[in-house]
Amino acid sequence: MSIQKRIFHINVALLSLLCNYLHMESAQRHLVSPSVTTYFDVSEQLIKTLRVSCAYYRKLSKHGAPSILVATYHCGAKVIREVVCFEHKGFVQEQAAIWWQQRTNMPTPRTVDEALTHAVHLRVPIALRATANTINRKYPVIVEYIFRTIN
Repeated sequence: MSIQKRIFHINVALLSLLCNYLHMESAQRHLVSPSVTTYFDVSEQLIKTLRVSCAYYRKLSKHGAPSILVATYHCGAKVIREVVCFEHKGFVQEQAAIWWQQRTNMPTPRTVDEALTHAVHLRVPIALRATANTINRKYPVIVEYIFRTIN
């Protein structure tokens, strides 16, 4: 068994013990027994605020697939990337439109090339709130953008 798996099992065991102790202390019964999913739910709540020093955008294209805009945010020693799918259809295209509207009042571009020509006009967040890397997530997930307010 690898050291990461051992640490994971120890953490789950400690969380179960703590959970049982707290419930016995308050004289209430468990409605749901502690489990691995409880551990994941708790770990996913770990959100860090990271100050953005700079951001840049590039096009990622693969043969036979729609192009993707990759936004890269430098947050001190950390680099966080996200993909924005202007050329896809459905939900991800709607998310791309929301992403664009948060950064500019210009019309949403239809292509990544069009977005890149207007990238100099995009507001850059001053900070990001992102989930920390957890056992079941390889990369951080941005949950909030913090922009400078204009008075």
